[in-house]
Amino acid sequence: MLVDEKRWMSPATFNELYSLCQFLPGPNVINLSIMYGARIDGVRGAVVAFLGLISPAVTLMLVVGALYNHYGALPGLRGTLSGLAAGAAGLILANAVQMALPLFRKRIKPAHLIAAAAFVAIGVLQFPLQWVLALLIPVSIALAWVEVL
Repeated sequence: MLVDEKRWMSPATFNELYSLCQFLPGPNVINLSIMYGARIDGVRGAVVAFLGLISPAVTLMLVVGALYNHYGALPGLRGTLSGLAAGAAGLILANAVQMALPLFRKRIKPAHLIAAAAFVAIGVLQFPLQWVLALLIPVSIALAWVEVL
């Protein structure tokens, strides 16, 4: 929504902020809201962004929790919750695809090939992580060195 609907930031800026937020402790979305708010209006912007993100969700979950506590045993509610879980999985997948699109618009660089090789070696071929990293880290550094020159 920040990129497509509101146009508050570019896709590249969003990806940079979000990737930084993944290294910070805590939930990524919370970190993103705090960093964006701080960019807009310093500490006050960070606090307002945090409260603006958390307050509606906390209020909604308190109400839904109370309703579930009262009506949770109804059989029709279980099917509804299963449908909500499928919808949530679809939203996560759509978000991942939307974040990846700007990355594919650029030409393929050696770093992309290193990442793909690591994925195949560890995820598909089940090679030990430490051996794959021992091989790919020097290769990655050498390719980055050549790219800078």
